[in-house]
Amino acid sequence: MVSAFLKQDELYAWPGRFPLCTTLKMSLVSLLMVVIGAVISYILARREFMGKWLIDVLVTLPMILHKTVIEYMLVFLLEKRGIIGQLLFNTQG
Repeated sequence: MVSAFLKQDELYAWPGRFPLCTTLKMSLVSLLMVVIGAVISYILARREFMGKWLIDVLVTLPMILHKTVIEYMLVFLLEKRGIIGQLLFNTQG
């Protein structure tokens, strides 16, 4: 965010600015993920709705499968001939 307002030379002029901005960004993203995770876990624990099993599978998948398997699945889905990759390529170019 800060880099959008500053030129590249100004960003590195003060040695502590760039790492500080990066740390603040990562802290905000982590806080956002905690809030999103808490909301999803509350909904999964308290509500019954259609497709709950799918969301439950997607949430628990990283804990069950090895990360190499998940990376392979992402590459398979996001490549140019994959399901999501074709959609992205057709819409984004």
